[in-house]
Amino acid sequence: MHRIPCALVCTVLLTVLAASFVYPWSEERTIAVPADVATIEAAIERARAGDTVVGGPGTYYGKVQIDKAITLASHFVTTGKREFIDLTVIDGAGGKSAVKLVGDGAPAAVIGFTITNAEKGVRARRSSKLLHNRIHGNRDGIDYEGEHASLCAHNVLEKNTDDGIDIDHVVKAVIEHNIVRDNGGKWRTPASSGDGIEIRLEPYTGAQSHAVIRDNLITGNAGDGIQVIDFDAETGHVYRIEHNRITGNHQAGIGFMADGETVNDEVGYSVAERFLITSNVLSGNRHGMTGGGPRVLFVNNLVTANSGVGVRNPGGDMEVVHCLFWGNGEDLDGVVGVDLLREDPLVDETWLPSPGSPVLGAGLAHHRARDGMVYQLGVADGGAPDIGAFAPIGWSDGVR
Repeated sequence: MHRIPCALVCTVLLTVLAASFVYPWSEERTIAVPADVATIEAAIERARAGDTVVGGPGTYYGKVQIDKAITLASHFVTTGKREFIDLTVIDGAGGKSAVKLVGDGAPAAVIGFTITNAEKGVRARRSSKLLHNRIHGNRDGIDYEGEHASLCAHNVLEKNTDDGIDIDHVVKAVIEHNIVRDNGGKWRTPASSGDGIEIRLEPYTGAQSHAVIRDNLITGNAGDGIQVIDFDAETGHVYRIEHNRITGNHQAGIGFMADGETVNDEVGYSVAERFLITSNVLSGNRHGMTGGGPRVLFVNNLVTANSGVGVRNPGGDMEVVHCLFWGNGEDLDGVVGVDLLREDPLVDETWLPSPGSPVLGAGLAHHRARDGMVYQLGVADGGAPDIGAFAPIGWSDGVR
């Protein structure tokens, strides 16, 4: 029988205990930067799925890459104090991205940072949660690529020189409670093409890809508030655009484009994909909406004070139903509306309705589209919604 030296046994036991203390196998950990680890990169390298890396106030230069299901957060996540968003900066140093998310599996999260100075502020190629960030001074604020599901909520995306949010490929995204403003580079010039949110309906085969854009303020962008870019092949993309305030954009509030084109020529093109556009305010843009399609339903929207046309769709192949038009240069061009209201909406400069406004509780609760699709449009208790977007849930903690 061989005897194991006592000293060796003690050394092994101490090593195991130390490893268990530093890496508790059954619990998620928080790794603090710089208290526990000097850099964010080193903390991410140490982290396992489920861990949280908390970056202290300061500026972190160069690309941060996350390839596992962890949370990267500032002290905002532990304190709820929004000043930590401004105090904790990821500066991409002029590179291709400031934050890059790659890999498969459960979502990675980035919470409570200022993200700036890169071609792509965030390049998301995996499922992700981007929450309570200020993303500015990049070419694109967020660039979604690949085939994954992601949440983008309570962020401020502003003064990026191209798009605030760029959605490519087959991203099943929920974009909600964000402020998307003043993106697009040179303000109010004919060459402006940057948009608040740009959606590319790129060809693919597979199951339907559902995405939702709701309860956002999309304002002051040099191109379109939301731009949809069509390609030759019909896809399975399905979008729901609801309860947004889309205001003061240089071109269209919502613009549908053809053949990969990104500069709105104000014609208005048709797409084959399904879009439900409901309970939005489109106000103070050049045009409220240009384009549409046979499976685009435009219902319960307030379209007001657009200097050009409220809705332009030369093909005339979309449904414009039960919307209120007021004070536009022209309400409709190339499309016939059904059950429209044309009276002063009695809203203030922030589009909030006054008592007695004709938009309050005046929307349709449900609607059967021409292709037989039945849309539920009502509020939580089943009642009729407002026409327009006046009380989106959660705006209070998305506005700074």
